[in-house]
Amino acid sequence: MKGSMTRLINKIVNILEHLTGLCAFIMMMSIAWQVFTRFVVKAPSIWTEEVARYSFMYMAMFGAAVGVRKSSHFGMTLFTDRLKGKARDIYMKYAVNLIIAACALFILFYGWDFAINYGTTRVSPTFLIPMTGVFISIPITGVFMLLFAVYNIVFEDYSHDISFEEELRNQDLDLGNDVQA
Repeated sequence: MKGSMTRLINKIVNILEHLTGLCAFIMMMSIAWQVFTRFVVKAPSIWTEEVARYSFMYMAMFGAAVGVRKSSHFGMTLFTDRLKGKARDIYMKYAVNLIIAACALFILFYGWDFAINYGTTRVSPTFLIPMTGVFISIPITGVFMLLFAVYNIVFEDYSHDISFEEELRNQDLDLGNDVQA
């Protein structure tokens, strides 16, 4: 069960990573086109700002979901770097991922409400399409974050030794304490 679930989750993460990269590429190309048309052609494109904004939103949301799966989201490492073994596993598996799951549920339900109620009554200024297509990225991300948080709780093992980077940080902290004494 774990093997097939891990393969499925890894495929989803791989797709999200590629979509994040594609969104970043689209954003950069539209900004580059805007700069070119504004300063070289002297006739700025009107659609580039909107494309850059929407691709940035999707890029950020998909990247946040990938961060949940890889446990590379923003966090306070002062406490977690010092935990080892079972204590680290319990803290990372349950405390961190349950908080993420609760936030993901919030993002999912309120994001859906926002996308439907606000998105259907607004249109984009340039393309004149409903904003639902843009705002739907919020609840979609909530679904992925919830899925990844539950996967991390059920299948992930955080009891491994701390990384080399974390060990260096701990040594710096220990050296700082020795200097002050």
